[in-house]
Amino acid sequence: MRGVVYVDILVLVNGVIAAFLLRCTARLCSCQSPGLRLLAAGVLAGLSSLVLLLPPLPAAAVWALKLAGLASIVAMAFPWQGMRWYLRAVFWYVALNMLLSGAVLAAVYYGAAGSVETNNLTIYFNISPLGLVGCVTTVYLAMRMCLWSFGRPAAHPAASFAVWFGTRQVCGMALLDTGLSLHDPVTGEEAFLLSYPALAEKLPAELSAKLLTYFQSGRLEAPLRLVPAQTAAGIRALPAARADRLLLQEEGRLQAQRATLAVFTNEALGGGQFGAAVAAAPYGTGAQKDRREATTWVGLQH
Repeated sequence: MRGVVYVDILVLVNGVIAAFLLRCTARLCSCQSPGLRLLAAGVLAGLSSLVLLLPPLPAAAVWALKLAGLASIVAMAFPWQGMRWYLRAVFWYVALNMLLSGAVLAAVYYGAAGSVETNNLTIYFNISPLGLVGCVTTVYLAMRMCLWSFGRPAAHPAASFAVWFGTRQVCGMALLDTGLSLHDPVTGEEAFLLSYPALAEKLPAELSAKLLTYFQSGRLEAPLRLVPAQTAAGIRALPAARADRLLLQEEGRLQAQRATLAVFTNEALGGGQFGAAVAAAPYGTGAQKDRREATTWVGLQH
């Protein structure tokens, strides 16, 4: 005998639980997510649970719906920080869902519960509110135990950056790397690292095309020149170009450095979260605060 499924309760409960699991995912991935994004993702997750009420679908269609819903929920919940970070968030969200399903199944098996509805790879447990709260609390405690045992993933120290090549402004997030040591071999001044995959579309078209040519064929064209750089794979020669101006903004402090060298790599920085890497110490000896430039920069970013 089939039970009764209340649509409003189905959507509301699944939406609230999804928002809670996404919040836990953010903690496990050391990420901040705006409340409105989590709310929107929770609404989407609640609506996706309505697949339970559809007529039985072919297995391929059900899997396609499930995967599309999963990808959309995680993408809506968190700002894009690169494919590697996104896949990590998907993993933790799925793992937390499986943990909660196991807790609810255990509550149904060992305790008193109502009917169970299954359809289109979706399971509906008619469990009491108190039992559901207990299951969610179990998942939360398991997440806290995980963080206590292994430590919370360390957040990368970061700053906003803006760099100018002529009149073209390129903005993004910069990783403050204590191990970074890049210098112009001609002048000896500090250089900084830019990720070509992350910034290719933001760079001047001519510069971007010449960098692409180098990374694909190894042919170097002016104004690019090679700079030796120490990487995880050893010492590499990377293409570099002179930038007209570099601005860094960390916790409200603005640092400006003019006429500096930008070194380009074809690798992602920080799992794709960052477009640049600079030395963690105060950048350059000519750092200066310029509120007029800061106002212009912030205005252009938005």
